[in-house]
Amino acid sequence: MIAHFIELPKVGGCIECARQGGFSVVKMTQEDRQYFKNGVKTLCGTELLFAIRVIEDKDLIKVIDSKDLEFMKKELGRQAGAIWAKLLRALKKLDFKEAERILRGGTGK
Repeated sequence: MIAHFIELPKVGGCIECARQGGFSVVKMTQEDRQYFKNGVKTLCGTELLFAIRVIEDKDLIKVIDSKDLEFMKKELGRQAGAIWAKLLRALKKLDFKEAERILRGGTGK
């Protein structure tokens, strides 16, 4: 899902270089933001950790607009809170299959 937003830069560099024309910074449209927001809601715990690692990649940070990066972090943080709440409810009920499904994804069967 995240690869949907990534375009290869012309040359390496920092955000300041991008502003000076060194390479193009990828900006998300409103449609992209909605797609990302809806996609994040379907992530399990493992996928969420992977997504966080991807957007914190030092090379990716160089090519994504800083406002869009903050938006992605905020949405991933919301999903992390939702996963944590679901996990705590499952563990409180001693439903370990549900807890595993929350962390690993799948149908829990």
